[in-house]
Amino acid sequence: MAVVEITEETKQQVERIGSADVVVGIAGAVSPEELRARAGHIMQELGSGVSSLRFVFAWPAPEPAAEAAPAAEDSTFAMLPFSPPALSAAEFWAGVSANQRAVLNLAASLNARVCIVLGPDLAALDAHSIQLFAYAILERQCGLAIPVYPVAKYDGLINSGILSPLSRALYGRRVRNPLAFDFAASGALCAPLARVSPSAETAGNALLWPVTIAATQFPQVPVGQVHIGVQHKVATEGLELSAVLGQLTGSIFQEMDAC
Repeated sequence: MAVVEITEETKQQVERIGSADVVVGIAGAVSPEELRARAGHIMQELGSGVSSLRFVFAWPAPEPAAEAAPAAEDSTFAMLPFSPPALSAAEFWAGVSANQRAVLNLAASLNARVCIVLGPDLAALDAHSIQLFAYAILERQCGLAIPVYPVAKYDGLINSGILSPLSRALYGRRVRNPLAFDFAASGALCAPLARVSPSAETAGNALLWPVTIAATQFPQVPVGQVHIGVQHKVATEGLELSAVLGQLTGSIFQEMDAC
């Protein structure tokens, strides 16, 4: 299985930081200034509860070396830009999954105890969500923590009608969002989740299904769910429903065939 490559510039940033307890990675391009400001605010809100933990906030940047700015030596967190993975096709969810794998690979390189992956709209980048995800992994000993989002009656029909029941029937994990923008993984699962199977690469459907990997490769590892009050805004302009269905259902059937 292939692993998302880390560029030399990113390796230098990883070496500069050394190690981390918690890696919070964004699976999409964001403003570095906004991310730094919100990270500082989150650390202030978390306060003494995380004073002993070393946090790293990572995000994809076209030129990591130019944007890298070391945190103060007495800071409880550091900023880590990384080169976004090269994509063969700009498909719905493909870019998110590629960046999610890159973040997980960075967390493995930093020997992190927990990796929290968040969507690029930063909706879940708040102290409460970070605390819930970290608690599930560090205190409840979950290998994987998947979010439960607040949904109205007709929200998320593809997920509730196809993805969730099919995943539950195949793998026996009663998880509401098997393909989520946000999730957290223990350090032991970071490297396995970062890998891409050869069949997925060939088919161009290399979406990341963390629940499937946990259920098939680590059946004894607990998978938990956390309720977070987040509603993601997905950019659907120009997307045909048939194309979205084709990629999502095609990917999950591909996983079913492989697993």
